[in-house]
Amino acid sequence: GLDIMEYIATQKTLYPELANDYDTLAELYEKKLWHQLSNALEEFLSNPKNNKGQDFTQLYTSFLSSVEARLNQVKLATLVSLIGNTLNDYETALEFYKKVLSARSRLGPEASMCLDMDSVIINMKMGKLDIAKAGLDSAKENLSSIKPTESVVFSKFYLATSEYRKLVGPPQEFYNAALMFLSYTPIDDLSNEAKYILATDMALASITGDEIFNFGEVIATPILSYLVGTPNQWMRDLVFALNSGLIDEFNRIVGENQESYYQQPALANRHEVVKQKAVLLCVLNTAFERSSNDRQIAFTDIAARASIPLDQVEWVLMRAMSLGLIKGIIDGVDGVVNVTWVQPRVLDTKQLSQLNDQLGLWNERVKSALVVIEDQTPELFA
Repeated sequence: GLDIMEYIATQKTLYPELANDYDTLAELYEKKLWHQLSNALEEFLSNPKNNKGQDFTQLYTSFLSSVEARLNQVKLATLVSLIGNTLNDYETALEFYKKVLSARSRLGPEASMCLDMDSVIINMKMGKLDIAKAGLDSAKENLSSIKPTESVVFSKFYLATSEYRKLVGPPQEFYNAALMFLSYTPIDDLSNEAKYILATDMALASITGDEIFNFGEVIATPILSYLVGTPNQWMRDLVFALNSGLIDEFNRIVGENQESYYQQPALANRHEVVKQKAVLLCVLNTAFERSSNDRQIAFTDIAARASIPLDQVEWVLMRAMSLGLIKGIIDGVDGVVNVTWVQPRVLDTKQLSQLNDQLGLWNERVKSALVVIEDQTPELFA
């Protein structure tokens, strides 16, 4: 206790402007209010202005290490992370995490995984992708033993996974991990810069990912709204245009932002794939928007809406079927397709409204069918 109070006194002398903060830490420590102390420490460590010199590591050595066994261990891992993030030297940061992780049995699986994921991200920054992948594989195996209530652990795991997939691909693996990260992470926990980068990366992945046709998932999160009013707003607009299968809108956005579009290697290298995706999503939306008794679609309708030559329609339909976007029967002779099934997906407000209209029409048809049956077979209803 004496050493801790000496440390507090020294810090107050060195940094009088932080005296109140240090007094709060000392008071909570003396009263053994561990939960409140961990919250006060989190608040203190979250403010970069409080890190004078390398005093956050000093705070760990002289203060936190003396009370770490008394704190909630996942919260402790959060505090250690905040300190580790202030270390500019990767090797020093790795050593710091390693030192704390030497007490794995006390930390428990949740807190240990948090710090393992911090180490994985540093290894990635150092270019040690093999070590990073080994860490992620090991964590994935242990994920089932993590308490579902500890969302911070899942947040860390999916953040590390998405960072890894951002480096090595493929885009759809990054997209899936980023969606999981968002489902476990309060959006306001991210800095404005982090929101902007994640929104940009998710927009690019959803546009270019081979297997990503369900844009509703990313649209249902608030992440893309952080591109509004920024130089990358056109990416958000492109995602919305693709989701609704609006080919003309897609072409307009690409045309108006040609320079920015082709400056993105992911888009420049895969432009033909993206164009094909726009056409496929157009077909998907055309089928979705029809009511179930009006699913016989003429090739000419598809060609007009997707802005493609008539002789390409059959190939596009076969491609949509092979990808599992729609099911149906193609009649090449009469130039029609009978769509029997459309891939389920997360709907936006406009698509939900269309579905509501379709249900309304279906309801009317059921009622009229019932009236006909009642008229023609009165004995059944007597």
